[in-house]
Amino acid sequence: MAVIDQEARIPAMRGPYIMQIDEIFERQRAEREAKARKCAADALARMAAQGIEAKLIGSLSEASERSFSRYSDVDFLVVHLPSESWRYRVEGIVENVMDGLPFDVVYLDEIPEKERGAWRLL
Repeated sequence: MAVIDQEARIPAMRGPYIMQIDEIFERQRAEREAKARKCAADALARMAAQGIEAKLIGSLSEASERSFSRYSDVDFLVVHLPSESWRYRVEGIVENVMDGLPFDVVYLDEIPEKERGAWRLL
């Protein structure tokens, strides 16, 4: 009876399936990124309408070296508020348009100046 090397067979057997799974994961990632970009644009527009200056940071930002993944959240940097009373109302504005996507809101004035360069904020 011939001995079959099972380890040698596994990659050949799983190759097409792994490729299909990779394609599914990439499609999910791309769809999630498109949704995140749309929601983030809506959130930024709503903040701007209230006089809040904000921008994207993190993996969705144009300056990012990281790519958006299936597990990424959306990171907003609040640069300017029309008044302090808006500080924590911002999260409500963002949450109302993010359609369940995770997000973080960071306030520029809460980041020590010496750390801003590491964040590539300004």
